[in-house]
Amino acid sequence: MFKKIIKKIKSWRIFHIKGVVAFNFKKPKKMAFIKYGCCFAIPMCAAIVGATLGIVEHNRRMTPLEQVIIETNKVTRRVYLISNDDLTVPLTVSLNQKNSIQEEILDTFNLLRTDSKAANEYLHGFIPEDAKVNSFTIENNILLLDMSEEFLNYQEKNEVKMVEALLATMLQFDEIDGMILSVNGTILSSLPNNHTPLPSILDENFGLNRVNQSPREIVGKEKVTLFYERSYDQETKYLVPVTFYSEKMESLNVSFANALSYTLPVASRLKNVATYKQISALQEANDDFILSVNNSALIDEETVNKELYELVALSLDLMGVTKPISFTLEGETLAVDGIYQEDDMKVSNIVYNSVEI
Repeated sequence: MFKKIIKKIKSWRIFHIKGVVAFNFKKPKKMAFIKYGCCFAIPMCAAIVGATLGIVEHNRRMTPLEQVIIETNKVTRRVYLISNDDLTVPLTVSLNQKNSIQEEILDTFNLLRTDSKAANEYLHGFIPEDAKVNSFTIENNILLLDMSEEFLNYQEKNEVKMVEALLATMLQFDEIDGMILSVNGTILSSLPNNHTPLPSILDENFGLNRVNQSPREIVGKEKVTLFYERSYDQETKYLVPVTFYSEKMESLNVSFANALSYTLPVASRLKNVATYKQISALQEANDDFILSVNNSALIDEETVNKELYELVALSLDLMGVTKPISFTLEGETLAVDGIYQEDDMKVSNIVYNSVEI
């Protein structure tokens, strides 16, 4: 049989085109070539299929750490805008990753301007379009942000909200723990329109959508930040953070659970988030942040739903609390759906109030 094949090959006319070998088959011999070519093609295809299956099986046996991770050039960022009904509302956006943190900060900052691409009919930016960033530096995790005088041409009613939104947007960066705001080199100790006083260093203690409480109402209390739901129409709903003072209990987890019963005035149009109801009203004091939950929090006998974990994590992040979060039911520690180690979940990667730009 091999003699016949060699004889067939000799009958081919071979010519070269710039290093490529081409075969010019005689038409009467075409079917014969296909017939004998199958003798080589079939074993070759079998070998390729076998190799492919071997690679798939190898990848299947690989541990998650060994598997190839496809990296993207996008980063998730939070942008805080102001609603038409004077609420500071966080939005999650996806931005192109830049070579430096300075570039990423500027990209995020520009989405706070009055011509923000993240704005819609309910939410708007607040930094005047013509306001310039004179300079910004980060020293000892404090952002020193110096603006031009146009920065002060803001809407008077947005004075406090402007500071809230700007500060919260900047504090999302791991490199920033506080902010000093200045205009043409002069540090602002207060804002000009309503004379709102500013601390020497702005940090998470400034709060978000703060509830007006008298000094008497806050004595001996503890500041907490919880999320509420604001609906603008059937398709537009946002989770909105609200900071207020609640009873200070024997430990933070007990104070947090106790604050969940706080209901805002009807006029605010902010409703309690149903997911919080999965947290038990009865908590045991502990130095860590361990929350007892109800059966409604479970997706199976040993696992808490991820939505509850994310909601609590977002609240603690805005409060500046870095303690790890754990859940228990009847004294048994529970896992969180989709999270094998808390390090796997960065708060900055949690997506809510998502908007495309």
